[in-house]
Amino acid sequence: MPRTLPRKNFVFVYGSLRKGLHNHGLLDTCGSEFVDQAKTIDSTFTMTAYSSSFPAVYDGGTERIFGELYEVSDECVMHLDGLEGHPNWYKREERKFDTKENGIMTAWIYVMQGNPEPNHCKVIDIEGEHERRTASWNRHIDAGHFDT
Repeated sequence: MPRTLPRKNFVFVYGSLRKGLHNHGLLDTCGSEFVDQAKTIDSTFTMTAYSSSFPAVYDGGTERIFGELYEVSDECVMHLDGLEGHPNWYKREERKFDTKENGIMTAWIYVMQGNPEPNHCKVIDIEGEHERRTASWNRHIDAGHFDT
């Protein structure tokens, strides 16, 4: 009988879970493995600073989102779901990402539910034009980000 291999979980992080930021320790403690830098394939997002303290990505918009891709265990996904308030606050969705070294990959992304509220501050770090705009939470962290 053929053996079923476990499904690999890949998660895309764009805010406080990135290397050097305050929630990255969760990825360290659950045994994640960094895969690559990545950008969303779709230019259909809006990134805002939720109450000016952390990023929120919404469906609808003209931005690609820049971040990092990690391989994580099922247990780690459960911890990330707890941190992100899935499925009530952020919703975990599967999307395609363009990576720097590994081509196109499918991974989870946490997308904020609803629409951006007027008191949210729009993230300024956007480069490019129209369909190719890329939003980044911390430009200084992304110093070596790649062009696609």
